Amino acid sequence: MRLSEMGLEPATLAYLHRGGINTIYRLQEHTYRELIWHSEITPEALYDILCALRRHNMRLKPNTKGGERSVNDRNLEIFRLRVVEGRSLKETGEQVGVGVERVRQVLATYFGLRGAPPAAKAHHKR
Repeated sequence: MRLSEMGLEPATLAYLHRGGINTIYRLQEHTYRELIWHSEITPEALYDILCALRRHNMRLKPNTKGGERSVNDRNLEIFRLRVVEGRSLKETGEQVGVGVERVRQVLATYFGLRGAPPAAKAHHKR
């Protein structure tokens, strides 16, 4: 399957190509954390990528030595709220019905994210 066949938004495909990611194989060589901090990929594009991978039962490279873990709908929603929308840990937890510590654990375990993502830092400054 080609990237263009995954149902990604045109803008997402453009971000991937600018970032030198032209095949699914190249995409799957990256971890969530690497893509979160990739200068060419926006949080919205990354969310689009995660949803497309999930639709096709594909994953990115695991973040930790602990092995692969599937990203479920709740964890994807936590990612969207925190990384894409820039919500606080508390706001994210309240939205999905979990505590702040669980939000932190999900982001660290499934996405390799520790600390505030760029969108949360920008949201906090406003």
